[in-house]
Amino acid sequence: MKLALKLLAAGTLALLLAAPAAAAVDAEIELRYWANDATIEVGSEDRSAGMPGAGLRAEIAVFKKLAFAGEYSKLTGEDFLEDWEVTETQLDVKWRILSPTENTFFALGLGYQGFGFDVEGDSVSSNGYRVVADGRFGFVGILYVYGRLAYLPSLSDLDLDGETVGEGDTGFDLDIGLGIEPLPILSLWVGYRTQSFGYKNFDGSPQDFTFDNTGLYLGAGVHF
Repeated sequence: MKLALKLLAAGTLALLLAAPAAAAVDAEIELRYWANDATIEVGSEDRSAGMPGAGLRAEIAVFKKLAFAGEYSKLTGEDFLEDWEVTETQLDVKWRILSPTENTFFALGLGYQGFGFDVEGDSVSSNGYRVVADGRFGFVGILYVYGRLAYLPSLSDLDLDGETVGEGDTGFDLDIGLGIEPLPILSLWVGYRTQSFGYKNFDGSPQDFTFDNTGLYLGAGVHF
């Protein structure tokens, strides 16, 4: 899985570097640092701790209409989550219903989101398909605001080394922020992201299990 993700990232980067040769293609790639807090809720009890990390996001739009986006991130827990590592992958295909400019559009699409927890040598994973709404509005020349909302209506069961420890429920992923283009190919972002993934009948009990990520982030990248 890790090799596949590395190959995906390398292939996406190669496409982005080739993008200037095709006038019909808009592309951007972003490196992101996420100052995240994670909350683990089991039944009526919950605990929170820092889980910062970094990510890589890329998007290619053809003729300003058909867009392909991919993202990979890795988060590392602190305090009582110091033995936790979380990896996430998102892949989306979107159609820009409205796209008057590169920095003003509204899109709808479908995608995939998968994530895994490494906890003291144990591996827990889950995934699900996403229904995505993505919008951006440009103003004051080099500034724009944006928002991305993904709803996961049917998460797969939470598996621990092949054994089900939670029945998949629903989840969401919300990303909002502000972008600025100080140079023709340079983009800077500041934003806020919150995620929530829910499961039922955790560890053979009638309790629910919820994993939330919330926090501010900074991003920098290039676009063509």
